[in-house]
Amino acid sequence: MPRHGGVGIWVAVGLGALALIAVALVLVGGDAPRMVPATGPAMAVPSDEAGLRALAKDPAVRAAGREVYASLCWNCHGRAGEGGIGPNLRDDWWIGGSDMQDLVDVIRKGRPGTAMQPMAQHYSPTQIAAVAAYVVSLRGTTGGNGKPPEGTLKPIEW
Repeated sequence: MPRHGGVGIWVAVGLGALALIAVALVLVGGDAPRMVPATGPAMAVPSDEAGLRALAKDPAVRAAGREVYASLCWNCHGRAGEGGIGPNLRDDWWIGGSDMQDLVDVIRKGRPGTAMQPMAQHYSPTQIAAVAAYVVSLRGTTGGNGKPPEGTLKPIEW
């Protein structure tokens, strides 16, 4: 009697391998991030620290940022911001500076020599400011294992 159960296992293994290849391509820059269409009215993006911090307090801006984060950022920073290839975003340790202007700058320009690629070519200034606001909201949250601290201990003071 022929066994057909083995075919299902090989199909599952093959699909899993394809998924891993797709993730690897994104991580090494072989594919563009999934674009998140801008939602709602376009907002003016402040360039000063006070204006960016005001955005970070707006639940609608953080929700838009969560959508961008879920499109690509989680691949390196973890679904809950716990870190992975990239640093943990939930602690008070920062590699690229600990204020909103620094965070927007790192997202926009990337970090040469690391997996953090420039996002300005893929996302609008509004989306970048929104994802920065969402990242700041992750501070002190839990979930996942949590990568050990990296960088300099410098809490964002509100």
